Amino acid sequence: MKALAEKHDVIVIQLVDPRESRLPSLGIIPLQDRETGSITWVNTAFGAFSKRIADTFTTDREKLRELCKKIKSITCS
Repeated sequence: MKALAEKHDVIVIQLVDPRESRLPSLGIIPLQDRETGSITWVNTAFGAFSKRIADTFTTDREKLRELCKKIKSITCS
């Protein structure tokens, strides 16, 4: 991305769905892996799983922000 930014204007846009950062408390629900098709049952009523989802979302967002800072010629939104 840095090489691209040296010759071109690069703008990073992250589209966010609020459902990606926090799951509602629905009890035990099936989650399907789109790549393998396997189904895992998770309990969303307890905070541990929902917290892990929120933490992963926050971490990924921060990594993108740090990448944009590292490559100063990229505008990050």
